[in-house]
Amino acid sequence: MSDNYQGQIILSREEVRAFDQWAINTLGIPESVLMENAGSSAARVFMQRYSREGARVLILCGCGNNGGDGFVVARHLLNVGYNVEVLVFGSLRKLKGAARINYEILNKILDETVSIDISCPNWQEEISNSISRSTLIVDALLGTGFKAPLREGYSELIKLINQSQRCVFAIDIPSGLDANLGVLDSPVIKADCSVSFVALKKGFLTPSAQLYIGEICIASIGIDVRFKHH
Repeated sequence: MSDNYQGQIILSREEVRAFDQWAINTLGIPESVLMENAGSSAARVFMQRYSREGARVLILCGCGNNGGDGFVVARHLLNVGYNVEVLVFGSLRKLKGAARINYEILNKILDETVSIDISCPNWQEEISNSISRSTLIVDALLGTGFKAPLREGYSELIKLINQSQRCVFAIDIPSGLDANLGVLDSPVIKADCSVSFVALKKGFLTPSAQLYIGEICIASIGIDVRFKHH
């Protein structure tokens, strides 16, 4: 283990899920509140690192809770004047729970929140055009729940992002990275900064992950993991 991680809390995928469920079911914190806390914390980290002057931020969201965090980040960046474009990768029908709530809120604020489905023959061109307009990319595609293999289209999308050489800010974990095992055989987003909620993820410590995670920042979701074992 790197000396940089000494004394820090490290969680596996299963421990992250158990902590979330404890916060929701035992403490009674609604999932939407946890998502708001996570997204607003991530947005603050982003603002500390990247000036809004001249920034054109492309936020790429999946259809799970990682995408939901991305919707919250987008709203908070819009609140303070960042130029933001949001793309949802996948069918909007898959959005549920807190992610759906935050999508609906954002969609009433933005003139247009675009959904990109791989059933569209020109989806790669559409995303490439959005990437070319951006100066910064926020990766809110896949979270700690991801397990290989990547679903259809994700390999191509991750390659497009990495080839763009844009600065990438990953929400919770770079998409394609396994929260327990690090880098497997499929493509992984190469992030400049990864804002990890609650604690470090076990997969960050693997040698294979070091090229992809960039700078790591720990962000709060409104409750400290140490309280679970109080």
